[in-house]
Amino acid sequence: MSSLKRFKVILIFSLVFVIVILAGLVAQAERVAVIGFESKGLAWTKDKNLEKDIIEWITNQYTDKLAQKEIVTVVARSRVSEALSQLDYTKGEPIDLSAASQIGRLLDSNLLIIGNIDKLEVTKSAELSVGPLTFSGIEVDVKLTGRLFDIISGSVLTNYTGRGQATETRVEIQDVVGDYFSDDDFANTSIGSAITSAVDELIRDTVEKKESFSKVAKLPKLKPIEAEVVAKIGQSLVIDKGFKDGLKEEQKGKLIRKLEIEDREEPLEITLAEVKLTTVDEKTSLISVEKPDETPEVGDIARFELADGSIKKVIPDLEEPPDNVIKEIETPEFTIYIEHVNKDGNLVTVHGTAEAKKEAELNLFFPEEDYNYYDNKGRRVVTDNTEVSIGSITSKTSGYHHRIANLTETILKNYPQSISWTFGNVPEDADHLARVQLYLSTKSAGQIEITLEGLSLINEF
Repeated sequence: MSSLKRFKVILIFSLVFVIVILAGLVAQAERVAVIGFESKGLAWTKDKNLEKDIIEWITNQYTDKLAQKEIVTVVARSRVSEALSQLDYTKGEPIDLSAASQIGRLLDSNLLIIGNIDKLEVTKSAELSVGPLTFSGIEVDVKLTGRLFDIISGSVLTNYTGRGQATETRVEIQDVVGDYFSDDDFANTSIGSAITSAVDELIRDTVEKKESFSKVAKLPKLKPIEAEVVAKIGQSLVIDKGFKDGLKEEQKGKLIRKLEIEDREEPLEITLAEVKLTTVDEKTSLISVEKPDETPEVGDIARFELADGSIKKVIPDLEEPPDNVIKEIETPEFTIYIEHVNKDGNLVTVHGTAEAKKEAELNLFFPEEDYNYYDNKGRRVVTDNTEVSIGSITSKTSGYHHRIANLTETILKNYPQSISWTFGNVPEDADHLARVQLYLSTKSAGQIEITLEGLSLINEF
């Protein structure tokens, strides 16, 4: 072989090797979906359609520029829009935990970026009249923020910020936007320029915090459940697994037959039909068969992907209550664990975890403005300094007339959330509290009072 041919062969193999390596890296990259930007009402326009157009323009700019940085796999904007439309989501509106989790599942992405338009001010400065024309200076100030949200842990991994400003002189303020929206025309306006600067700064902040994308909680890969056909009853088949193995009614799967072939290590698999679970007992189930290619037989295999409701089965941490639980509370919708207490100065925070048995709303609150408890000497102490939190969301007392700390959030099954109650005026020398009452409510159970006596403050977390 000539030197030139050898060189070409080596070059081809090298290119193939690089392509394979790069493909592997892309396959392992985290996926993030940019949901959009929530609007807090744009002061310079009352045109809701125009507002939606600009929000989508901002979202597209941020999505495209983030994808170009190649620090994370970005879900295509068209796919995100399709998922949002399935949930009847209105652009610019706030999105709750339940909807965010549904979108994440639709897009096969545990990471979501949800943005906010914190500020978009267009101010008209001093006017200058020349003949019949009036010239006005336009000053634009834009602030955008973003949250990287992990739907598995239900927490915000990091926050991003971007700021942009621009000035321009126009005959009329209407000239800033025009009578209709055009991407190219809008980009050349002072508002478009300020927004672009804010998006660019938001992208720089995102790139600087790129390590946050690797902090996403991991769910184990779910292996399919295989059950053997052990009997035939009329048109139904009996299989040897049930809800104890993670199966549930109405779940669909495939009926397969494994054939041993000579000189072949693995059996050959033939798909016979689609099947559906009709009755599920603890260890056995009935399945119906839809138009089989061949007559089903005892010994055939029914294969199912693990049902959503069975994720708990493959996450060992959720099988048993957390260690060192102070108190456990059961309601029809939740299991609540009170786990530990933290004292910081004159503030005490009681921490816990809420596990949902089914998707439901949980409400944490303090029942009155002047909350009271009993300190280490059994004295009644009153405080108006209170706060409650679910995941990364908090509510606290505030204002001249104190707003009661009260928070309601939707918690999904298999996605436990951290919860806490915080209150103040705790004596500095207190090593325990004689009596503390915490409050929560659910739709079915109503208000629940959790009484903790002799609450130790020695162990800090």
